[in-house]
Amino acid sequence: KQATEEVIESSRFQSIICNILKECNTSPFKEIAEQYLGKNVEITVTVGQLTGVIVAVGEDFLTLQEGIGTEVLLPFTSIISIKEV
Repeated sequence: KQATEEVIESSRFQSIICNILKECNTSPFKEIAEQYLGKNVEITVTVGQLTGVIVAVGEDFLTLQEGIGTEVLLPFTSIISIKEV
């Protein structure tokens, strides 16, 4: 029991768990959005579709410019698909 507690409380074990959790939270849409950066795309989200140019990609969101002066921040968790138009 004591050996198990020592392992669980070790910084190495905590580091391994943190890395696993980070990988689980990584969205495939970050890499996809980076490929379409600066291009016209159609993005399907949970509430419909948006069309515009991806102008920025963050860790967990992208910025879509729909028109002049109109930018939308889209969290990757709300995206269903991205395709070039």
